[in-house]
Amino acid sequence: MRGLNGIGLLQTHDPNLDAEGDGAITPSALLLNKSGWGKSEFSPSLPTAHEADFYQQKAMLISFKNSRPLWTVAFSLLTVCVLPQLSPVRALAADPAKASETPAKPTTKMPSPTNVTPTEAEALIHSHKQLLIIDVRTQEEFAEGHISGARNVNFNSPTFLERMKEFEGKSILVHCAAGGRSARALEALSNASFAEVYHLNKGFNGWIEAGKPISTK
Repeated sequence: MRGLNGIGLLQTHDPNLDAEGDGAITPSALLLNKSGWGKSEFSPSLPTAHEADFYQQKAMLISFKNSRPLWTVAFSLLTVCVLPQLSPVRALAADPAKASETPAKPTTKMPSPTNVTPTEAEALIHSHKQLLIIDVRTQEEFAEGHISGARNVNFNSPTFLERMKEFEGKSILVHCAAGGRSARALEALSNASFAEVYHLNKGFNGWIEAGKPISTK
């Protein structure tokens, strides 16, 4: 209901205003103003739309505050209807990793190389029949002499990484002339996948100094 000069009126449940005392709802005007609530006589004068909305919202807030059952119902509706909808959002916010539908691609990394002496390398070659010897020197150097059974894959060649892919998953022994190029080659292969990786200390020069056999075939 509406009161004079924009004053909001609210129907209240007041048994004292009913002659029979049965608690019927009677139009008792509640005055909404800056000084608080008070009663006023009913008047057909209507407030503006803005004032009506303001007083109606204030009347609803007072009604909720004074009527605990209604407030309980409103809270229950909030718990049942609204909070479950927010739960998935909170879960994603708490765990951003779950927000992505694309699983992270596992990364592979080459095992840490094991440095071996010429004597240890020779023992590995004889005991480890599946071990591949990778000589990363140039073709000319390789032709002058190399470890028997070695495969020449020139580190300075633009196709080095591509050629090394055919050996992935296997155990390898890598060497160059003195150890510099082979060390850089292993760095370039850090993301490749090999079963085992061995590095010959001092390279082919150290192999010759140790008196180990060489091949020119």
